[in-house]
Amino acid sequence: MNGIQTISAETRMWSVTSLISAGLPKPALVGWAARTTAEYAVDKFAIWKPMADDDRDAAIKHLSGIRYQLSGKAAARGTDVHKAAEKINLGLPPSHDEALQPYVDQYLKFLAEHAPKFIMAEAPVYSLKYHYAGTLDAIVEIDGRVCVMDVKTTDRGPDSPKARPPYPEVALQLCAYARAEHVGLGPAQQQYSGNRRYYVLPLDAPTEPMPEVSGALVLVVSPEDYQLVPVRIDDEVWKAFLAVREVARFQLDIANRVLGPSVEVAA
Repeated sequence: MNGIQTISAETRMWSVTSLISAGLPKPALVGWAARTTAEYAVDKFAIWKPMADDDRDAAIKHLSGIRYQLSGKAAARGTDVHKAAEKINLGLPPSHDEALQPYVDQYLKFLAEHAPKFIMAEAPVYSLKYHYAGTLDAIVEIDGRVCVMDVKTTDRGPDSPKARPPYPEVALQLCAYARAEHVGLGPAQQQYSGNRRYYVLPLDAPTEPMPEVSGALVLVVSPEDYQLVPVRIDDEVWKAFLAVREVARFQLDIANRVLGPSVEVAA
């Protein structure tokens, strides 16, 4: 660390995950949404069929939203596991729903087997140069290497026939975090534009320089196992992130300004 710095003007920056979501095609996600909706329609026919008989539009809306309910549950589970892990890292007794205990047990196993030294956790990071921000899960030292680490959860065990994390785009996320210039010393201020998140870095917000890291890791925790997977964050991945960022910038900003008014036919 080179000491505390302050920001000279309020700055708004898109979140790294919003940039990746807007700028990276996800054909597998389309397939997942279609399959999830179809499975629910078959398995829960008795639930939505009376609804359709009474109000077709309501049934369509219900079925269309199923994928968001499932992804919301997964996101909530991930948040709860992160909270439990943070308490454990701080030496506090975790308090969590009993259903999360298998995830917590696997996280404790990771700690026992790898003995990571936490340099920082749940820290907001900012790139004023490239105008993005995010909240990294941790910077850890393991086996003498300092790495930025992300924690993912999944309900699928190691023998599941379906895909589970980590997915390749985590490299973009961790590369962006590793190359941010600033670490915020206060709580992150997050706001939304539609369903896209951005960060607000207030005037005179105290920050420190981002620690130098030599690599990246993703920790995947399921009820049955954990995996610690190295992730590339080299120049090739960085160039890919910048390209994704430019596509996202078009989607989130430029696209709103490229079409003019209709040309009127002269009388």
